[in-house]
Amino acid sequence: MYYNFLRIQDVAEKNENFLKKFGQDLESLAKILKGFRISSKTNVLDLRKLGSKMKQELTNFYLPERNLSTVEKTVSQMWYLTPPKPAGIPLKRLPPKAYIGKGYTDKGTARDPAVDGNPSWQEIASSFVEESEP
Repeated sequence: MYYNFLRIQDVAEKNENFLKKFGQDLESLAKILKGFRISSKTNVLDLRKLGSKMKQELTNFYLPERNLSTVEKTVSQMWYLTPPKPAGIPLKRLPPKAYIGKGYTDKGTARDPAVDGNPSWQEIASSFVEESEP
């Protein structure tokens, strides 16, 4: 709303006829908007009060309700809404999360030296090779 008000002020500076027709309404609108502060605590009741205040003071600045249906037909053909597209890849199309599995279930070579103190076959084989070399 504030941005549109600034644009209207720019149009009024450039166009004298627009300024003659809506100059007083622009001044009263500026006073209304300066008095109204939008914050996170602004609720619907505050906005309704703002709307009723604008309706009372800005009689030449808005269209009468009897003309709104005609304007709606014209304006509705000028714009349309499209639903936003989500960013990224949908979760259904992502590959499954990688994880480290159990591995082989063969426990024959898996040893726990704290429980079993016997040497492994690799240790025994390497000791025979060392003894046999001259």
